[in-house]
Amino acid sequence: MHDYRAIFLDIDGTLTQPGHSAPPVSAVAAIESARRAGRRVFLCTGRCEAMLKPLLHCADFDGYVASSGGLVVVGSRDVFDCPMTPQEQAHVLTALSDNGVFRTVQTRMGAYCDEGFRDFLRARDVQNGSSELLRWREAIEQRLQMQPMRDYGGEPVYSVVCMSPTRAQLERAMAECSEFDFVLMDDRQHDLVNAETANRRYDKGSGVKQVCAAIGVDPADSICFGDSLNDLPMFAAAGFSVCMGNGGDAAKQSADAVCNSVDDDGLAKAFADFGLLA
Repeated sequence: MHDYRAIFLDIDGTLTQPGHSAPPVSAVAAIESARRAGRRVFLCTGRCEAMLKPLLHCADFDGYVASSGGLVVVGSRDVFDCPMTPQEQAHVLTALSDNGVFRTVQTRMGAYCDEGFRDFLRARDVQNGSSELLRWREAIEQRLQMQPMRDYGGEPVYSVVCMSPTRAQLERAMAECSEFDFVLMDDRQHDLVNAETANRRYDKGSGVKQVCAAIGVDPADSICFGDSLNDLPMFAAAGFSVCMGNGGDAAKQSADAVCNSVDDDGLAKAFADFGLLA
């Protein structure tokens, strides 16, 4: 069995349920055991630094790749820090707003969401005769400590999460922002079209390589765990990739192996299966 020296973990849908910040007890125990065995464990997530920090109180990590590779931290040292340029930031925020797409900007200090998104969900709930959408959004904002856009102080932005009432609106905005790629995610449960900007200067895979270079580990001696499309660059960069059982079909097909789902002790069982425990 290969002796993997570095472990990379996506958060939403892998270490935790999507939108949550409390991993299963079994996953925390597995991480602690792997570190006792001398392995280095890193988060590798699309979340900004502020939104991943609650996880740092749940288990000891050796660092993290945040904002899908835009920020790489090993120990207490910034290895890579690449927010949008002011021009990119102004362009994408304006294009999304002009096309009626709601925005959540992610910075090192926090995540800030357009206030109008709640009003939109409230109106959709009235139309549907329920309060499900607004309750769902308020729960996510509370768990992830998201703040209203009015509190945004202009600090550098690493990525923008987009929530659009229709695919056509989002596609118009995307066409105006050719300097970015966009990762699309249809939210069929809540009848929304979601996406996130993807900066072409980095991705989760480049973050894996930067961490490995910083700690003197060959990427071939790393293993990663993920569940979705934005994990594919991480899958390609690491020596071995594992998709969660709850992951999407594309991620499962791209991974070297598939483990149990996040709510069925998937990480803990996979850590044992791949010899990562002490």
